[in-house]
Amino acid sequence: FLYLHHNPAVSFFLLASLYASLGVKQAAAAQVFQVTLTPTDDSDIDSAFPNNNYGSSGGVYVLNYYLASSRQIQGWLKFDISSIPSGATITSATLALILIYTRVNTDVGVYLASDNSWSENSMTWNNAPRNSVSSSYTDSKSVTNSTTSYAWNVTPIVAAVNPTQNSVTLVLQPPSSQNLNINGWTVFYSKEGGGGSSRPSLTITYSYASTSVSLSNSSIQYGSSVTIFASTDPVQTTGTMTLQ
Repeated sequence: FLYLHHNPAVSFFLLASLYASLGVKQAAAAQVFQVTLTPTDDSDIDSAFPNNNYGSSGGVYVLNYYLASSRQIQGWLKFDISSIPSGATITSATLALILIYTRVNTDVGVYLASDNSWSENSMTWNNAPRNSVSSSYTDSKSVTNSTTSYAWNVTPIVAAVNPTQNSVTLVLQPPSSQNLNINGWTVFYSKEGGGGSSRPSLTITYSYASTSVSLSNSSIQYGSSVTIFASTDPVQTTGTMTLQ
């Protein structure tokens, strides 16, 4: 509460001037922001070599080889989403990958893993948090060598991530309904293998609206100065006004 020489009219005028000088609206409309993230970690895990780590590989592999040997290779990607402010509404999220090669035409689904504790430098098939992977995919794409650029709509699972988590893990594997008795591996560029736009990316669009105002002094007199801190969408602006 701001006291200005016991004159409410003057108090109102000066506080309104402070708001206007900082471009702050008492009821801010939601603004739309977009961020494109590259993985902090990416790797794959292979059931045929359960103790091997592939974190430094130039590719992220997916293998569909269920019937003959039950061999599986899953691709794992972790993204840091801490830049998205708490309270934001995620309106879209797209995972983009660039194909290196696929041995056969196959489907690749994207699943959510709720456990983000893994590291690309140490994860293997045996120690990966595979039990945290969702039972159903959020999107699936048919992958062929005739197309190199692929994008999955992962909005539902990214939007559902607990806001206290700073990361989201996406897992690539063939949909369980696709049981091909062939060694049909598929490989995409990893962050180590791809340069520039070839790296994996997660593009998130979100809306955010929040306005808060605080003063450096709760009670001031004419001739003194007060600093007002205004945080809006979600950039903080600071201004100072001297009261005469």
